[in-house]
Amino acid sequence: KQVEEEILARHFGLPYSPSRSVLFSEYIEAYLRTKAHKKSIDRDRQRLVKIVEIIGDLPLSAIGKSHIEKLEARLLSGDAPVSTTTLNRYMQLLRHLFNLAMEERVITENPLRHYEPYVEEQKGRALHGEEITAVLRAAETMRNKPAGPIHGRMLDLILFGLNTGMRLSEILNLKKSYINDGMICYPSSETKSPRRTAGLRKAEAKTIVLNDTAQEIIRSQRS
Repeated sequence: KQVEEEILARHFGLPYSPSRSVLFSEYIEAYLRTKAHKKSIDRDRQRLVKIVEIIGDLPLSAIGKSHIEKLEARLLSGDAPVSTTTLNRYMQLLRHLFNLAMEERVITENPLRHYEPYVEEQKGRALHGEEITAVLRAAETMRNKPAGPIHGRMLDLILFGLNTGMRLSEILNLKKSYINDGMICYPSSETKSPRRTAGLRKAEAKTIVLNDTAQEIIRSQRS
Protein backbone atom coordinates (compact mmCIF):
# COMPACT_ATOMS: atom_id res chain seq x y z
CA LYS A 1 0.00 0.00 0.00
CA GLN A 2 2.81 2.41 0.86
CA VAL A 3 4.44 1.77 -2.52
CA GLU A 4 1.21 2.56 -4.36
CA GLU A 5 0.67 5.73 -2.32
CA GLU A 6 4.19 6.97 -2.99
CA ILE A 7 3.99 6.23 -6.72
CA LEU A 8 0.63 8.01 -7.03
CA ALA A 9 1.86 10.98 -5.03
CA ARG A 10 4.97 11.37 -7.17
CA HIS A 11 3.00 10.88 -10.40
CA PHE A 12 0.47 13.60 -9.59
CA GLY A 13 2.93 15.89 -7.82
CA LEU A 14 1.26 15.56 -4.44
CA PRO A 15 3.07 15.95 -1.09
CA TYR A 16 4.09 12.65 0.44
CA SER A 17 5.97 11.87 3.65
CA PRO A 18 6.69 8.15 3.94
CA SER A 19 6.98 6.75 7.42
CA ARG A 20 9.74 4.38 6.29
CA SER A 21 11.63 3.33 3.18
CA VAL A 22 9.97 1.00 0.66
CA LEU A 23 11.02 -2.59 1.33
CA PHE A 24 12.19 -4.85 -1.45
CA SER A 25 9.32 -7.31 -0.87
CA GLU A 26 6.78 -4.48 -1.06
CA TYR A 27 8.07 -3.23 -4.37
CA ILE A 28 8.15 -6.75 -5.78
CA GLU A 29 4.36 -6.90 -5.47
CA ALA A 30 3.98 -3.52 -7.16
CA TYR A 31 6.35 -4.60 -9.94
CA LEU A 32 4.57 -7.91 -10.54
CA ARG A 33 1.23 -6.15 -10.87
CA THR A 34 2.64 -4.13 -13.77
CA LYS A 35 3.80 -7.40 -15.41
CA ALA A 36 0.62 -9.41 -14.79
CA HIS A 37 0.24 -10.01 -18.54
CA LYS A 38 3.54 -11.89 -18.80
CA LYS A 39 3.39 -15.63 -19.33
CA SER A 40 6.47 -16.00 -17.12
CA ILE A 41 4.95 -14.12 -14.18
CA ASP A 42 5.03 -17.15 -11.86
CA ARG A 43 8.68 -17.84 -12.65
CA ASP A 44 9.51 -14.16 -12.12
CA ARG A 45 7.83 -14.26 -8.70
CA GLN A 46 9.78 -17.37 -7.70
CA ARG A 47 13.06 -15.78 -8.72
CA LEU A 48 12.33 -12.51 -6.93
CA VAL A 49 11.43 -14.39 -3.76
CA LYS A 50 14.73 -16.28 -4.08
CA ILE A 51 16.59 -12.98 -4.41
CA VAL A 52 14.97 -11.66 -1.21
CA GLU A 53 15.99 -14.85 0.60
CA ILE A 54 19.61 -14.31 -0.41
CA ILE A 55 20.13 -10.56 0.10
CA GLY A 56 17.41 -9.95 2.68
CA ASP A 57 14.27 -7.83 2.68
CA LEU A 58 16.10 -4.51 2.66
CA PRO A 59 14.82 -1.05 1.81
CA LEU A 60 14.99 -0.81 -1.95
CA SER A 61 17.21 2.26 -1.75
CA ALA A 62 19.73 0.39 0.44
CA ILE A 63 20.53 -2.33 -2.10
CA GLY A 64 23.92 -1.73 -3.69
CA LYS A 65 26.82 -3.34 -5.51
CA SER A 66 27.84 -5.54 -2.57
CA HIS A 67 24.37 -7.09 -2.46
CA ILE A 68 24.50 -7.83 -6.19
CA GLU A 69 27.88 -9.51 -5.75
CA LYS A 70 26.50 -11.57 -2.87
CA LEU A 71 23.52 -12.60 -4.98
CA GLU A 72 25.75 -13.66 -7.87
CA ALA A 73 28.06 -15.69 -5.65
CA ARG A 74 25.20 -17.51 -3.90
CA LEU A 75 23.36 -18.31 -7.13
CA LEU A 76 26.49 -19.71 -8.77
CA SER A 77 27.86 -21.70 -5.84
CA GLY A 78 25.03 -22.18 -3.33
CA ASP A 79 23.21 -25.39 -2.38
CA ALA A 80 21.48 -25.44 -5.79
CA PRO A 81 23.86 -23.60 -8.14
CA VAL A 82 22.45 -22.21 -11.37
CA SER A 83 24.10 -21.90 -14.77
CA THR A 84 25.53 -18.58 -15.93
CA THR A 85 22.66 -18.40 -18.43
CA THR A 86 20.09 -18.67 -15.64
CA LEU A 87 22.07 -16.14 -13.60
CA ASN A 88 21.75 -13.71 -16.52
CA ARG A 89 17.96 -14.15 -16.39
CA TYR A 90 17.93 -13.36 -12.66
CA MET A 91 19.97 -10.21 -13.19
CA GLN A 92 17.90 -9.17 -16.20
CA LEU A 93 14.72 -9.45 -14.14
CA LEU A 94 16.27 -7.50 -11.28
CA ARG A 95 17.52 -4.79 -13.65
CA HIS A 96 13.99 -4.33 -15.03
CA LEU A 97 12.60 -4.02 -11.51
CA PHE A 98 15.14 -1.37 -10.55
CA ASN A 99 14.58 0.52 -13.80
CA LEU A 100 10.87 0.72 -13.04
CA ALA A 101 11.65 1.86 -9.51
CA MET A 102 13.81 4.64 -10.95
CA GLU A 103 11.05 5.69 -13.34
CA GLU A 104 8.65 5.88 -10.40
CA ARG A 105 11.28 7.79 -8.40
CA VAL A 106 11.31 5.22 -5.65
CA ILE A 107 15.10 5.05 -6.00
CA THR A 108 17.60 7.32 -7.72
CA GLU A 109 20.16 4.78 -8.95
CA ASN A 110 20.14 1.26 -10.41
CA PRO A 111 22.70 -0.92 -8.58
CA LEU A 112 23.03 -3.08 -11.71
CA ARG A 113 23.97 -0.18 -13.99
CA HIS A 114 27.56 -1.45 -14.37
CA TYR A 115 26.81 -5.17 -14.18
CA GLU A 116 27.99 -7.18 -17.19
CA PRO A 117 26.21 -10.47 -17.95
CA TYR A 118 28.04 -13.69 -18.69
CA VAL A 119 28.55 -14.75 -22.27
CA GLU A 120 25.98 -17.25 -23.47
CA GLU A 121 26.65 -19.93 -26.06
CA GLN A 122 24.20 -19.69 -28.92
CA LYS A 123 22.64 -23.03 -29.75
CA GLY A 124 21.99 -23.00 -33.45
CA ARG A 125 21.54 -25.61 -36.13
CA ALA A 126 22.77 -25.98 -39.68
CA LEU A 127 20.40 -25.45 -42.59
CA HIS A 128 19.68 -28.58 -44.58
CA GLY A 129 19.99 -28.68 -48.37
CA GLU A 130 16.37 -27.83 -49.21
CA GLU A 131 16.44 -24.83 -46.86
CA ILE A 132 19.65 -23.50 -48.41
CA THR A 133 18.18 -23.89 -51.89
CA ALA A 134 15.01 -22.01 -50.88
CA VAL A 135 16.99 -19.17 -49.29
CA LEU A 136 19.25 -18.80 -52.32
CA ARG A 137 16.27 -18.88 -54.68
CA ALA A 138 14.55 -16.12 -52.70
CA ALA A 139 17.73 -14.03 -52.63
CA GLU A 140 18.16 -14.44 -56.39
CA THR A 141 14.58 -13.25 -56.95
CA MET A 142 15.32 -10.20 -54.80
CA ARG A 143 18.45 -9.45 -56.82
CA ASN A 144 16.59 -9.70 -60.14
CA LYS A 145 13.76 -7.44 -58.92
CA PRO A 146 15.29 -5.38 -56.10
CA ALA A 147 12.99 -3.22 -53.99
CA GLY A 148 16.04 -1.40 -52.64
CA PRO A 149 19.84 -1.36 -52.79
CA ILE A 150 20.30 -4.01 -50.09
CA HIS A 151 18.16 -6.47 -52.09
CA GLY A 152 20.70 -6.39 -54.90
CA ARG A 153 23.45 -7.45 -52.48
CA MET A 154 21.51 -10.04 -50.50
CA LEU A 155 22.55 -13.01 -52.64
CA ASP A 156 26.23 -12.08 -52.28
CA LEU A 157 25.86 -11.72 -48.51
CA ILE A 158 24.19 -15.11 -48.15
CA LEU A 159 26.62 -16.90 -50.47
CA PHE A 160 29.57 -15.33 -48.67
CA GLY A 161 28.19 -16.44 -45.30
CA LEU A 162 27.56 -19.98 -46.55
CA ASN A 163 31.07 -20.27 -47.97
CA THR A 164 32.92 -18.79 -44.99
CA GLY A 165 30.77 -19.50 -41.92
CA MET A 166 31.12 -15.85 -40.90
CA ARG A 167 28.49 -13.99 -38.89
CA LEU A 168 26.66 -11.12 -40.57
CA SER A 169 28.38 -8.57 -38.30
CA GLU A 170 31.80 -9.94 -39.34
CA ILE A 171 30.90 -9.71 -43.02
CA LEU A 172 29.61 -6.15 -42.77
CA ASN A 173 32.67 -5.00 -40.80
CA LEU A 174 35.19 -6.77 -43.02
CA LYS A 175 38.12 -4.55 -44.07
CA LYS A 176 40.46 -5.02 -47.01
CA SER A 177 43.40 -4.93 -44.61
CA TYR A 178 42.14 -8.18 -43.05
CA ILE A 179 42.39 -10.06 -46.38
CA ASN A 180 45.70 -11.50 -47.56
CA ASP A 181 46.64 -14.48 -49.74
CA GLY A 182 43.15 -15.94 -49.82
CA MET A 183 42.65 -15.67 -46.09
CA ILE A 184 40.87 -13.35 -43.66
CA CYS A 185 42.60 -12.66 -40.37
CA TYR A 186 40.23 -10.94 -37.94
CA PRO A 187 42.04 -9.27 -35.01
CA SER A 188 40.65 -10.23 -31.61
CA SER A 189 39.42 -6.69 -30.98
CA GLU A 190 37.04 -7.01 -33.95
CA THR A 191 35.55 -10.39 -33.13
CA LYS A 192 32.49 -10.86 -30.97
CA SER A 193 33.31 -9.77 -27.42
CA PRO A 194 32.46 -12.38 -24.79
CA ARG A 195 32.43 -9.74 -22.02
CA ARG A 196 32.64 -11.95 -18.96
CA THR A 197 34.06 -15.23 -20.18
CA ALA A 198 33.81 -17.22 -16.92
CA GLY A 199 37.45 -18.27 -17.18
CA LEU A 200 37.60 -18.78 -20.96
CA ARG A 201 40.55 -17.22 -22.77
CA LYS A 202 39.89 -14.96 -25.72
CA ALA A 203 41.53 -16.12 -28.96
CA GLU A 204 44.28 -13.93 -30.33
CA ALA A 205 42.73 -13.80 -33.80
CA LYS A 206 40.18 -15.52 -36.00
CA THR A 207 41.43 -16.93 -39.31
CA ILE A 208 39.08 -17.79 -42.19
CA VAL A 209 40.21 -19.49 -45.41
CA LEU A 210 38.45 -18.16 -48.53
CA ASN A 211 37.41 -20.59 -51.22
CA ASP A 212 37.06 -19.59 -54.88
CA THR A 213 33.41 -18.53 -54.52
CA ALA A 214 34.14 -16.27 -51.55
CA GLN A 215 37.13 -14.68 -53.29
CA GLU A 216 35.06 -14.02 -56.43
CA ILE A 217 32.36 -12.31 -54.35
CA ILE A 218 34.98 -10.04 -52.77
CA ARG A 219 36.42 -9.14 -56.19
CA SER A 220 32.94 -8.28 -57.51
CA GLN A 221 32.28 -5.62 -54.85
CA ARG A 222 32.77 -1.97 -55.74
CA SER A 223 34.35 -1.17 -52.39
